[in-house]
Amino acid sequence: MYSKALVMVLLAVVTAAGLLALRQRQIKISHDLAVLYDQIHEARYALWDIQTSIAEHMNPQSIQASIVRAQLELEPIVSMPRHDAASMMLAVGKYQRVWPRTASP
Repeated sequence: MYSKALVMVLLAVVTAAGLLALRQRQIKISHDLAVLYDQIHEARYALWDIQTSIAEHMNPQSIQASIVRAQLELEPIVSMPRHDAASMMLAVGKYQRVWPRTASP
């Protein structure tokens, strides 16, 4: 009788330890995902900063004159306009962080 109870207690402890290990692994993976999410957003913000600085230094008339001088035959690129908040802020030159820095589940 005593040995059966001991086996049951040991089995419960092993099961609890296994579940705890799985839970800890899930927490670590969630943390790694949040770190990657933040890195992606930081890279996106850096790219937007670069794009806005390039856009600020571009002059369409001088670009057109350079194309004519180089005798290039360029085809127009037709793109669909984006109407999300980030592109609207970029368009008016009021770049701000749109999304919070915290990772959402």
